[in-house]
Amino acid sequence: MIREREIPIVLLGEKDHGKSTLLGRIMYETKSVPESRIAELRAIAQKSGKRFEWAHLMDSFQYERERKMTLDTTRAKIKIGKFLYEFIDVPGHKSLIKNMLSGASTAKYGILIVAADESIKPQTKKHLEIATFLGVEKIIAVINKCDKIKYSLPKFIDVKAAVEKSAEEAGFKNFPIVPVSAYNGTNLLKPLSFAKKIGVKTLAETILSFFKPSGPEKNKPFSLGKLQAQSKFANAECLWLKNPAGNSLVLKSGRDQTKILKIRIRNFKILTPRIASLELENKIALEDKFVIKHKGHIIGLCRAF
Repeated sequence: MIREREIPIVLLGEKDHGKSTLLGRIMYETKSVPESRIAELRAIAQKSGKRFEWAHLMDSFQYERERKMTLDTTRAKIKIGKFLYEFIDVPGHKSLIKNMLSGASTAKYGILIVAADESIKPQTKKHLEIATFLGVEKIIAVINKCDKIKYSLPKFIDVKAAVEKSAEEAGFKNFPIVPVSAYNGTNLLKPLSFAKKIGVKTLAETILSFFKPSGPEKNKPFSLGKLQAQSKFANAECLWLKNPAGNSLVLKSGRDQTKILKIRIRNFKILTPRIASLELENKIALEDKFVIKHKGHIIGLCRAF
């Protein structure tokens, strides 16, 4: 029997714009979660005197339910039509970008969630930039919380224009934009009259038509591609989580790794791709993407050139 292959999709967007809510509601609409689990979470919410949130289906920690913040990368497998999708919910909060790197690195498709009542935020743009750097090829933009703008067409058009501008600046073009209300479950699987009026399909229909499997599956943390020649020197474009100044830096490429003797970065800036020149202790064959670690923790993701 051939094992069904999952199509990974990373959810991108600002904190509180509804990534976890969207995913939790899709899980409910597609019957991907037992009713007993939903009943359990409703009871917990009622006991604590708070409103039940669909995001609770994705929250791994009690802390997240209390603070309403996704702390870790969470994955959910959901079947839509004949395809099985693996949705990857990553943190939107600025201080949690590190987890977003590990979550987005496995996906070539992304869904960008933007709240209709807040539009594009700085963190939204940063997620788009990182997604481009990590190799996400195609996105669907979801304008969430359309109920909060009372499905106003002029307001929707304004947000749509802002989304298109920011996404195109990050390198994404010709992508669908879908209006939804994730909490209410509108236009996820069931058509919304507002969406019909502007000629937009449901999110499920859009995913099926826009995100299809292609090529062989790659069960690796990064898209690897060709190997660079073995050398003790390397030039790469790197995205840094922290300043790599100091000792104990290690370059890891595939199964191989070596210490970094010297590193020079042009115009260093956190979470912004910058060119780095590396002198290595040993010759190593670099894959097209590799990481730099400090004391066992990833502090940079690089693309060789």
